[in-house]
Amino acid sequence: MDISPEERVNMSLDDLIKAKRKTNKTKAKKTIGEKKGVKKNGSTAAERSSKAADKSVGQAKAKRAAAANKRRGLNATGKATKAEISKAVTNQQAKTAKRVQNKVKTAGIKAKAAKKAPALPKGGLKISFKPAELSKTTDKKVAAQIIGALSKDPNYNKGNRSAPKPAANQGGRKVQVQAPRPAKKQIRIRK
Repeated sequence: MDISPEERVNMSLDDLIKAKRKTNKTKAKKTIGEKKGVKKNGSTAAERSSKAADKSVGQAKAKRAAAANKRRGLNATGKATKAEISKAVTNQQAKTAKRVQNKVKTAGIKAKAAKKAPALPKGGLKISFKPAELSKTTDKKVAAQIIGALSKDPNYNKGNRSAPKPAANQGGRKVQVQAPRPAKKQIRIRK
């Protein structure tokens, strides 16, 4: 409380309690920020732990490289220098920062795609086709994948898949339509 002793003597008990509560509220607001993991420099607890992990990984990589250099005869002691360690730590921190940036970017892209993408029905996407005509209309590899997926379905007809069922006679006759052939170009040479 920032009240002088003379003023406290003249105050009522209720006024003293109010003044005490005001000072307690300001102290509580300051400690809430500290409880959330925010330090004075603005880094959170997660950032500090990732920095410590980066430092540890960087040091281990530098020591491993120094040991490999000793086996190769490039280094006499087999110990990493401070410069090598600091370089490895900064490289590791850069990798972590890039990875975090990529996570943020991909999360934003996925969120945008989820907003733009049409919602599928609850039962899934339904496609109808004639399995006997599948090989005529689609690529061999795609047809094999579709038939493989269908074979896992217990309701799929396990009979002769290659021969189509005879169609009921609906009158008339079947006509095959052929695409017209392109006309041959004739070139005349004038003399």
